[in-house]
Amino acid sequence: MPTIGDCLLDTIVSATYDGGMEYPAAQRGKCQTCGFLSKHTTTSIPGPRYFEVEAEERQRGEVFYQSLALYGSHNTGTMPECVKGVAQLWHETRGVMDDTEQELRTKQDAAIVVFCKERACEDWYPYQPGQDPIEHLRKYEMSRLEQDRQAFELKLFELEQGIHQDSKLILADSRQLALDSKQIAQDNTQLVAKIKSIAEQSDRFSRRITWLVIFLGVVQAASALIGLYLTYRASQNHEMLDLLDRLLSR
Repeated sequence: MPTIGDCLLDTIVSATYDGGMEYPAAQRGKCQTCGFLSKHTTTSIPGPRYFEVEAEERQRGEVFYQSLALYGSHNTGTMPECVKGVAQLWHETRGVMDDTEQELRTKQDAAIVVFCKERACEDWYPYQPGQDPIEHLRKYEMSRLEQDRQAFELKLFELEQGIHQDSKLILADSRQLALDSKQIAQDNTQLVAKIKSIAEQSDRFSRRITWLVIFLGVVQAASALIGLYLTYRASQNHEMLDLLDRLLSR
């Protein structure tokens, strides 16, 4: 926990903030330089319930009253509060006041210690003088919406690029598939031609075999006939020889 002396040495940059400057790294993430630091009143009063903590009030811890002259009323008691509810500032302030190691004279000193505490708050939003906490919150939400919109547009762009790239790949694959189909068709045509050629050659070969079988059959039949003829002639010759023998024997 920082001491009151450490906090008073810090120079709050927002006192000279002109809308174009940025807080240095050492000042960022602290309630002392955050636009969500407010003076909150729980009493029934006309006007707003959350008030701006001006630059000098942030340095002096003067967050426990608010002038209501502009609203036709007297001062009202307030307490420090984060409008986003990230930190329980009044609870922390009371804790500092109960800390016996802190040499504090007033609750304002305790508030200063709480405001300059190192938090590294992710919801920190730079304080701009002249704007109340609700305005800071509204701007914060608008900036977050803008960031979400930009992130959505970026994601949409990346998605479109991905779809475009996928479309190109699909087109390339389709063209390759068409070429492959054409090649397959050509190969099928050549295969059909080869099969037809083989069939024609087989048909010619079959016809030749048929004629050869017929020829062999004719040859075999002729051989049989010749054999029969020779047998017949041989039997005729034998009968004639017998007849001669008988004639000569007489």
